[in-house]
Amino acid sequence: MRIFLLLVLCLGLCGCVTTSSRINNISLGMTKANVLRSMGTPTSTSAKGTTEYLTYKLIVAYDRVDPIYNDYFVKLIDGKVESYGKVGDFDSVKNPTNDINLNVKSVIK
Repeated sequence: MRIFLLLVLCLGLCGCVTTSSRINNISLGMTKANVLRSMGTPTSTSAKGTTEYLTYKLIVAYDRVDPIYNDYFVKLIDGKVESYGKVGDFDSVKNPTNDINLNVKSVIK
């Protein structure tokens, strides 16, 4: 019985490969159909004009048995991959402005 449980545990862990490695199958110029074939159905989509974003929530690691997710995007222009990566990379949905607050108090003597 112990060997059976150990075997089931090992097989279960072998299936726990991170899904974030799927993003490595994407390349610039791929069609939307190829992206969907490789990545599967996106978590969400958004579009404006000829630009479309496919967003995926992919497993990057496990905390004991609970998966840890990161958001990834694929940006399509005219139906072809223009950029892809972790959300926040490049110009995905990251706000490029920086707000720096040094919290310095002025002292007048």
